[in-house]
Amino acid sequence: MDRHDFLEFLISTIEKQSHLENALLVISTDISNNEVEQVISKIEFMNYVHIVFPNTAAFYYGEFPATTPNDCFPMKPDEAKAKKCINYQWPDTFGNYR
Repeated sequence: MDRHDFLEFLISTIEKQSHLENALLVISTDISNNEVEQVISKIEFMNYVHIVFPNTAAFYYGEFPATTPNDCFPMKPDEAKAKKCINYQWPDTFGNYR
């Protein structure tokens, strides 16, 4: 079985569930190819969004999206600015700067 076969099986399983009319299916993949796009384009039973993010933490150790040397973890905005943290203007919900 290929990746698109697994995706098709997963989607067919989700389709059998009830009360999906107000749900949003978020599909996140690390590749974009015709087979995957065809499987996703057949979804008609609920709303969905497809996000393609090829850089996974497993393969990009030491750079985004993995932890990088320039990341700053929980600190106050003034501390982050003084330390010149990446994106010190925009912390995540946990006070981390990446």
